[in-house]
Amino acid sequence: RARRENPSLSGDGRYVAFASNQSGQKNIWLRELATGKESQVARSPLVQRYPIIDASGGRIAFMVYENGKRFMYVSAPGGVPEMLCEECVRAQDWSRDGKSLLAFGGSPFHLYVLDVASHRQTVLLTHTNHNLLYGRFSPDNRWVTFTARIQPGHAQIMIAPADGPKPIPESAWIQIAEERDEDWGNWS
Repeated sequence: RARRENPSLSGDGRYVAFASNQSGQKNIWLRELATGKESQVARSPLVQRYPIIDASGGRIAFMVYENGKRFMYVSAPGGVPEMLCEECVRAQDWSRDGKSLLAFGGSPFHLYVLDVASHRQTVLLTHTNHNLLYGRFSPDNRWVTFTARIQPGHAQIMIAPADGPKPIPESAWIQIAEERDEDWGNWS
């Protein structure tokens, strides 16, 4: 029986991207919700995980494991994948204009904005001791929500203004909730 995981719904609600091993190797798949039609996004012998679909369903960012390293790719359904970043942990969200991705990586994890066209990374949020991850842009792209892992089993859900100086100073962060380390916030 095939596993399906890490679903990502397009902003228009027409498509869902997900990782599945239904063809043998775990790859990224796209399902058109109205028809139920499913297709592989970019067939590969390598493990693909953590898809993030853009608002229209036209592009999907995902992570690939290759020779013990992680790479971030983007592909149109049925297109040729383009490598965006080496040693990136994973994409989290598309900007509303589709020009950049919010992602996390580094040690400790920090959040950065990745320009899709130039592949340039700009650190958005960083902390010397805490892992920062699970970032999501607000609908107007002016704020970002993220998880700050304070210690094992303890995290804080935060928001910060995304349209100011980069990296965003910790003094601008606003704590929303205390949670376990695997929780995250999202915008309605």
